[in-house]
Amino acid sequence: MKKLIPMMAVMILAAALIVPAALAQTTATPASQISIMSYETDPLVFISGDTGTIKVTIKNTGAQSVDIKRATVYSKDVDVLNSEAYATVGAIGPGVSKDFTFTVRAKKSDAIYYPKFYIEFSNSGSLSYLIPLKVESTPLEVSLVTKPDSFQKDVKDTITISIGNPRENAINGIVVRPESTTASFTQTSRFIGELESDQSSEVSFDVTPAENGEIRFITEYRNGINSHESVLRVPVSLEDGKKNADPVVNNIEVVFEGAGYKISGDVTNAGLENAKSVVVTTAEPAVPTEPNRLYVIGELEPDDFSSFDVTFLADGENTVPLVISYKDEDGNQYSKTVDISLGSNLPGKKTDNTKNSTSSDEGFPIGIAVLVLVIIASVGGAIYYSWKKQ
Repeated sequence: MKKLIPMMAVMILAAALIVPAALAQTTATPASQISIMSYETDPLVFISGDTGTIKVTIKNTGAQSVDIKRATVYSKDVDVLNSEAYATVGAIGPGVSKDFTFTVRAKKSDAIYYPKFYIEFSNSGSLSYLIPLKVESTPLEVSLVTKPDSFQKDVKDTITISIGNPRENAINGIVVRPESTTASFTQTSRFIGELESDQSSEVSFDVTPAENGEIRFITEYRNGINSHESVLRVPVSLEDGKKNADPVVNNIEVVFEGAGYKISGDVTNAGLENAKSVVVTTAEPAVPTEPNRLYVIGELEPDDFSSFDVTFLADGENTVPLVISYKDEDGNQYSKTVDISLGSNLPGKKTDNTKNSTSSDEGFPIGIAVLVLVIIASVGGAIYYSWKKQ
């Protein structure tokens, strides 16, 4: 009997320990075992009208399996496009995590909304959790950094623009594309890629305007899976370059040589920038000939000058165009045309029918010939009359 007393005490103590444990197991609810481990929205910040996702991760932190009937998201401010995606879920074992991803669309203006994540358990009870979703519609900031003081027709120049991201979230897939009906571009687009919040990037485009108009720089980008764009408009008004090289010709002399002409003179750069690859020649109706069809001067600095000689044929012309072509520092081609009079006394010039007749007699005046003939006829007539009278 004495041995039974300690054994009974041990059994009573064990029973006292087992009963509370059993009670603890039976009192654990599914909601108390399921924890919201994390949530995220993509994009991090929506633009009004954007479509994205809400992802919620739960975990069974209890010791028993939990049977979930369904899970969904409710909201009067956000459209849930796949609310029935988790109409049936099933059991989640102890220590197991599970993700729920819902597609949503931000249909209202800028604000912070709170869609409700809701879980309904199979036995009884439910669990809900509010997910903050921010809508903020500030676009990328596109600004003009540099452009020429003045645009010139058919002259290539450079425009640089800056793209800044004032949003709270990163923006990706950024591409800048220029458009214009009055200008052409060397680069059809520039790819920037991703810009983190409060970062910026600059891109440059070579622009050649043909007439007055406008250039639109369209910046396309994505916020999550959503495409957006920002537009920068740059007006183009063609003007003469204020600092450009300006070739001026003087000391012109025209002489007739052989069957053609030679024009000699000076070219002075009266502009403020260098004139490169300066070439002097003549244009139609003149026909350049050797030895100086083209006269290459090369580079002329401001206020510098150089002499030239050009040779050509110009049958029957009073004036011929003298063409001075040159380039700027960027390789843009320019030309300037000056009409040169060939003079009225040059022997090779044929200006009208009278003069043609004169030149065909190799310079002998017809009037003088007629006068000589008249004098001869008069003298002859006088002599004949005197002889006949005798």
